[in-house]
This record gives sequence, C-alpha cells and structure tokens, in this order.
Amino acid sequence: MRHWDVMSTEAPTVDNIQVADEVKAQILELLAWHLWRVKVRLGTEDGSCKSYDPLHVDLEEKEAHTYVFDLWDGGRHHPYESLQQLEQGLEDNTVEEIQEWHEEER
Repeated sequence: MRHWDVMSTEAPTVDNIQVADEVKAQILELLAWHLWRVKVRLGTEDGSCKSYDPLHVDLEEKEAHTYVFDLWDGGRHHPYESLQQLEQGLEDNTVEEIQEWHEEER
C-alpha cells in the first residue's frame, strides 16, 4: 500500500508519506545506508570507520548526526527544520560527490 498520493505530479518525499515520524526517520537512515554504499562502490568514500552510522536522526533534538554526509552546515551535527530538508541534503551531497567523481574520471 502506498502512503502518498499517486495522482500527484510531485515526487513523494519523506514528509508526505503518511507514517509516524519515527518511521520516517528510519526511512531516512535506511536511505543514508544505501546512498553511502553507492559512494563506497563508486570510490567517492573509502568506507573506513563510517559504516556503523551513516546517519542518525534525533527527532527530539531535531538534529541529524553523520560522518558520511557533508550537509548544509559542515561538521557531524546538523540541525534541521524538516525531515524533507534532511532528505534533500542527503540527495544533494550524494549528487555533488558523484558529479565530482565523474569529472575526475574524465
């Protein structure tokens, strides 16, 4: 069963999936695992000392913790306003690294 409007022209985001925020946080943590594995397979990340927590979402503090993703403010701790902002940050960082890797491979 889908938890978003299939008739919408907008791509679904974690914020418009109709599940509890705890589940949304787990979805983002799973997404981070998969994006991190893509980075390792492409060689943009070496994977050392990072596999145990590509992303941890703290819903209570509204802060994400990661060594893997260079989000909007640098560092390991990233305050966020919405889970969709966090989702977009993961995507943006991954695309940026893949683009840099692609340019280096040319």
